[in-house]
Amino acid sequence: HYLDTFGFRGGEFGNWMNQNDRQASLNMGFEALKDLAAALQISDQDIAFGGTLAIAFGARGSGNAAAHYEPLRKVINLTKMHGAGSLAHEWWHGFDDYLGAKMGAKGMLSEQPRLYPLFQKLIDTMKYKPETPEQAAKRTEAQNSRTKKNAASWLDSAVGSVDQISALKKSVSGHVIPKSDRERLEMFERMLHRMQEQETPQIGRTETDYYRNSVKMGKECEKDGGYWDSNTEMTARAFACYIKDK
Repeated sequence: HYLDTFGFRGGEFGNWMNQNDRQASLNMGFEALKDLAAALQISDQDIAFGGTLAIAFGARGSGNAAAHYEPLRKVINLTKMHGAGSLAHEWWHGFDDYLGAKMGAKGMLSEQPRLYPLFQKLIDTMKYKPETPEQAAKRTEAQNSRTKKNAASWLDSAVGSVDQISALKKSVSGHVIPKSDRERLEMFERMLHRMQEQETPQIGRTETDYYRNSVKMGKECEKDGGYWDSNTEMTARAFACYIKDK
């Protein structure tokens, strides 16, 4: 009934699961998959990606992980009760892998999101948000401060050359300012002009709290090797939260 409903390629249990454990896992997993299909507004049969996905309970263990997805075998494994709540996360990994195959990626699509513009947009939306006017003003002020400092330095350098040229012009009629010095002075003039215009700061983008915290978590858990702030894991965690909200 389970395989027929969702179209899974196959399923298995760990040898150490007794019949009561197996039935409980089946029942809860069945309802979870029904909820997942309802939240995504897809058919039950679409859950297994056209019959390419398999499912396992309490088998194919992987250390202390609550659950894991195996891309080589296209199978989601949920551990005994420790895996409860992990289905949406692992299903996303399967979907990410499925999309990667469709788009010609070598692995998950999240690892090569530029192959599909909508997926790249998803990544960008997850990681970045528009600046507030206050943030834009602060950034612009800092940029202008650096620009003024650089302009002053360039002007000091350029003026020395111009003074020499002016002295030369007094003794040699018709001498013109070299192009390199003229361009530097013109650049300085444009920079001052832009700063004096005091345009409204352009709104840029800044990192989301989710992205910043993921990077922070990655630094605190370096042994995980880039797990926390990778596109693959960030999209899976975001998807699981989306399903819970739905």
